[in-house]
Amino acid sequence: MSMRSEVPDDFIRWLSKSKKVDVNAADFVERRLYGEYVEDTFMRVSALSANRVFFRRACATMLQENSRFTSVLLDDGSVIEASAIVLATGSPSPADPACLARFTEKHYARFAWSKSALDGIPEDGAVLLVGCGLTGVDQALALRAKGFRGTVLMASRRGRLPAVQKGDCGTWSRSWAAMPFPRVSALVAEVRRQIQLAESEGIDWRAVIDSLRVDTPRIWMAWSDGERRRFLRHVRPVWETARHRLPPKTFGILMRLIHSGEVRIIAGRLLDVTESGDDARLRIKIATGTDHTVEVVVDRVVNCTGPAMSSHAQEPILLNAVRSGLAQFDHVGLGICTDDLGRLISAEGAPARSIYTIGPLRKPQLWESTAVQEIRDQAHALALRILAEIAEDSQVVCLKTC
Repeated sequence: MSMRSEVPDDFIRWLSKSKKVDVNAADFVERRLYGEYVEDTFMRVSALSANRVFFRRACATMLQENSRFTSVLLDDGSVIEASAIVLATGSPSPADPACLARFTEKHYARFAWSKSALDGIPEDGAVLLVGCGLTGVDQALALRAKGFRGTVLMASRRGRLPAVQKGDCGTWSRSWAAMPFPRVSALVAEVRRQIQLAESEGIDWRAVIDSLRVDTPRIWMAWSDGERRRFLRHVRPVWETARHRLPPKTFGILMRLIHSGEVRIIAGRLLDVTESGDDARLRIKIATGTDHTVEVVVDRVVNCTGPAMSSHAQEPILLNAVRSGLAQFDHVGLGICTDDLGRLISAEGAPARSIYTIGPLRKPQLWESTAVQEIRDQAHALALRILAEIAEDSQVVCLKTC
């Protein structure tokens, strides 16, 4: 989790020095603390070049590129010219389920991480969290931390919670993952076989999943669009729960809340939503294979689903880049196309000269591009490349987009 690969315990040192928190490498801490660590590290590094790093709050709406410069048009009409541009917008916000789009803000929080998502809810009311992943779990626990005493409903099509992390799950050689897997079915079969082999040697299944991490981008890039769609349709839900796990302490708290009835898991999909006065009525079809529905009354709905797919991209700068032909969406609906260096690929298939992407924006190409390790390594490689191409006295402008 360190921001510096050469100092693996940098985050632990920061926690001890800045927050007086005593942890070790096997412990888990709040996402909020990690966010503070990232911001503090960035600001300290930026201060070393105070006359060359500038911050500006604006909405970047348009990209343009010519033979000399790339430019960014802002919503106030001004233009910033640059030798290189890095798009680091993170994951897009979730898409609204069709039956929730008409909800007012009083009843529906479109983004779980907005400051007001959990505000104004009666302490003894009911909340529906749409999504049972890590974000849904975080919001369920955040409600309890705020003193909420009512009922928390967590709904997703399968009602599947993330797996729990294990402190010492052993290690498993990644040599098996180096072989080619031209089809999703071949990979799934081999993963199952490796888990059986590992368990026969007393090694936990999590070690097998972790051993696949380095080779995941190579396997993903070798698949055809058809195989990628097959993975997204049939394997992704299981992969997400196995790959992105809950800390043991968090899992224990969640299980106690479920057993006490304070948190209820619903496997199903939203059928219809009606709004009346202070209540929002939700009819949810339970995925039991029968035509069975349940109706619940809640005070707030919070969207805890994953990032929107390409057809629902919300960043104006990305939408305009696609419309202008400077970028294109991928064929399976994950986002925009990039090359091996992270550069945008135009509608004609040519890479941009100096418009780069990083992190979740590279997911269509790499699949694994959202965790700290991947983003950190991408940032380091990209920084070295840009430094080799620009003048030593170049300035850095950090846009805090709307």
